[in-house]
Amino acid sequence: MKTGKKKVLAIIKKVISILLFFVILLYSISKVGQFARPDESDAEAWAEYYAEEKDTVNALMIGSSAIFRYWNPPQAYEEQDFTSAMLASSIQDLNMAPYIMEEAVKSQNVDVFVIEVRTMIARNTNDDHSQEERDYWFELLISGMNPSITRLQAIQSIHGGSFVKKAEMMFQILKYHNNLMEFDREFMINRLNNPSSDDKFARPKSTITNLKNKKPDYTTDQSLELSQASKDTLDAIEKKANELGKKVLFIATPYVPDESQIREHLAVDAYCEKQGYDCLDLNQYVDEMDIDFKTNFYNPKHTNIAGAKKVTSFLGAYLKEKYQLQETLTEDQKVSWEDACKVWDEEDRKFMKKWKKNVKKITKKKEK
Repeated sequence: MKTGKKKVLAIIKKVISILLFFVILLYSISKVGQFARPDESDAEAWAEYYAEEKDTVNALMIGSSAIFRYWNPPQAYEEQDFTSAMLASSIQDLNMAPYIMEEAVKSQNVDVFVIEVRTMIARNTNDDHSQEERDYWFELLISGMNPSITRLQAIQSIHGGSFVKKAEMMFQILKYHNNLMEFDREFMINRLNNPSSDDKFARPKSTITNLKNKKPDYTTDQSLELSQASKDTLDAIEKKANELGKKVLFIATPYVPDESQIREHLAVDAYCEKQGYDCLDLNQYVDEMDIDFKTNFYNPKHTNIAGAKKVTSFLGAYLKEKYQLQETLTEDQKVSWEDACKVWDEEDRKFMKKWKKNVKKITKKKEK
């Protein structure tokens, strides 16, 4: 009888050992795949986030270029004395937000998630990209995410490709192995060290598109019921925030929406108000921010450096007051942010100098 029990225990130990071996093997393969990710700014979003010291971020901005072209973390730190980070990528699917939130709190005890909703508006009004484009940008973002169940769930849920395409992203060494042959030694050492972002995620532009005072007109008699799919998306984000014990603010950044998009924005605002969700549509505060549609945008959908600074100042003050945000950094941790502010101040001077030159060019064209 005892001999039988020993045999059973031996078999159980062997099975556990084999399972552990495969778990470790799969994890290692996934980490190598993460290391082989493309050398693209969107693929670096997670690496820059993980590089921040643990529990040093107050606000996390999540969304598409409709947030990373509008928010300057060092500027907000200088003006409002709180820290922030961005996990943003081009045409980011809003349904990705709960997975980002779940992964993000593993390394940062954030006070509030700031979720930009314009990609959902774009999809609802046919101002959208193809599934292939969405999958491409999703792959870049997910390529830098640590191996986890959360990552696997995100791929299964968000990626629109076939089983083979999804498998490639689950074990992305299959997709990106050639990169390991192309990266030079210096690049690989730098990626291994994973230094934090010099300017804490800032991504400014200095070019100008004259939008000729196309200020959004939010006065409309045509009400719109938000689609069930959009309601489900917002509900899922709010539910995840509640599970994590965090606050969430839905925002829309300034741009030039058409009439159908304005109705969608108003429907989002109405639904959030009905559900008791925090929501801020900055398109309705362009006057308060002193947004100039002739000089503050680099295309109809994104602000340039001048516009982004105005949005950062307004939104930063709003976040500070509403959520009582305050950095709690040690003296050593403050050095990292102070250094980033110095880098940002220099970037700000350079980009604003270029911006002013572009303003002069536009003025001269008008005079002619």
